Amino acid sequence: MLLLALLDTPSPLAFIHQQAKVVTTPRLETKYEKVVVADVRYVSWDKVGRADVVIFGDVLEHMSAEDALAVYKSAGEVCDFLIISIPVSKASQGEVHGNPFETHVEDDWSHEKVMSTFPGIAFAQVSRNEKQDVLIGVYFASLYRKHHDILKAIYRQMAK
Repeated sequence: MLLLALLDTPSPLAFIHQQAKVVTTPRLETKYEKVVVADVRYVSWDKVGRADVVIFGDVLEHMSAEDALAVYKSAGEVCDFLIISIPVSKASQGEVHGNPFETHVEDDWSHEKVMSTFPGIAFAQVSRNEKQDVLIGVYFASLYRKHHDILKAIYRQMAK
């Protein structure tokens, strides 16, 4: 799943998911101006439109590292900020409820691998998901150098 934002009210934002069933069940069309059912590796980002933030919420581990980097860079061209949430410890997972897209293609991400793979990461936070006994990394990035000062200011506020 990829969200271009998380809001509880209708907004001019997009939600992208590879399975139509997931999109129609929670009636996402009432929360987002645009709902796209597609494999994020093949999304035409210029058609999705400009975004302030693209959030990859447990998305990138479901594809090869090369595909993940290509998706990240493509999204980064149409947004100011990127947020990645990804398991950064061994997190094997196969199909879930018959959905092959749930398989973790890359199940050996580490904090170091994320930091070296994705350019523009300004800061990160890693914490343990006790329920699943896995480390989750959340990474805040921008492909635009001019936005790194903003990200550093956000980090300082979060650290207080």
